[in-house]
Order: sequence, then C-alpha cells, then structure tokens
Amino acid sequence: MTNAATKTYLVTVIERCLVFYEVEAEDARTAAENWQYGLFDGRDDEALEAEGACSVREQQADGSYRKLPESEWREEPPASNDTANLRHVIREANHEETVYWSNNTGWGCLAAADIFNASERNALRLPLGGQWVALKPYSVLLHYPDYLDDTGYETFYTFVDATDAIEAVAVAQREAVAVQAIEIDDAADFRPLLVTEGHQRSEPLFDK
Repeated sequence: MTNAATKTYLVTVIERCLVFYEVEAEDARTAAENWQYGLFDGRDDEALEAEGACSVREQQADGSYRKLPESEWREEPPASNDTANLRHVIREANHEETVYWSNNTGWGCLAAADIFNASERNALRLPLGGQWVALKPYSVLLHYPDYLDDTGYETFYTFVDATDAIEAVAVAQREAVAVQAIEIDDAADFRPLLVTEGHQRSEPLFDK
C-alpha cells in the first residue's frame, strides 16, 4: 500500500467573518470537504458555526498561495438528468391562466402549491387536467418601486424554485410584497432586473 502525496491548501470559511484553515490533502476538493481538520488561522477564539468553504488556495513552491477555481474544489452538483433528486408541482394544463395544485386548497398560485418528491410523484394520481412539472432553482433581483425607494437604487434579491424564469419573477415579487411594512397593491411594481438559473451567492469582495 502506498501513501498518496499531499499538498498544502489554505481553505477560507465564512464564520461571520473570513477565517483560514491550513489543510494537508491529496487534492483541492478533499481539502475543501475537510477544512475543519486543518490548522486554524484567523482568530484566537473557538470556531463559530460555519457555512462551509468559500475559497481554496494551493501552496506553491515559493510559499505563496494560488487561488483555485471552484471547479477544482467544490462538490460537483448532481447530473441534470438525475430525476430522483428533482422536485415537482402539478400544473393545470387546460386553463385560461397557469395554476398549480394544492392538496388543501385545490388550484392556485405556485407559492401555495404542494411540492412532491420523486417517490410521491410515482405514488400519486394526477387531478383532472394536471401535469407534472419539475422545479428549478433561480436567483432573482428586483428593483423597488419608486414609492418605496428613497435612493432610487434599492433592490430585493432572493432565491426561489420555479418552473421557468417568468414564474420565478412572479414568486420573487410575491416574496418582496410579503416582507413590506405597508400593503402593496400590485406585486409587479417590483420590476425584475436580473434572473439567473441556480442559487447564485456572492463571492467575497476582499482577500487575504
């Protein structure tokens, strides 16, 4: 049995602030997954509850660290054709407007719909006129309406699950309305600025 050679990695972890762990590992992905076993560097107090690795750097021959792209260390997402991990809703196929099924209230908006996993989908019978539709993750950036925005630059950013980008905007608009202190007559007053597929989190804006 041979022992694989290891390299030194510097793993950055978000713990209310950026801290660093020096990790000995065979590759970057292993370092990212086992950062908690590395040598802590960044604070004198004990580590707080963390969100996981947010960047990985590989030590070079001259002692410096090279920041690695996420593709080298972040866990690969499940394949898009992995239907076992998909979540579904039931959509009305023959209706003047698009509606979704709730076991408690019947047809209504996507926000009120029941979400079913693969096993539930296989066990359930569709209501009359319904069809299965897979949900996908989206990130949505909305601009506040003028009457709620003193600066002209205030935005609302959220992660949603929806059947398509149009529905993702509608779900995000309803979320934006729900958190306001005053009553909003029209959720469409929150204008969409950006919609991307996937839940996109910001990268740190400062580095060690």
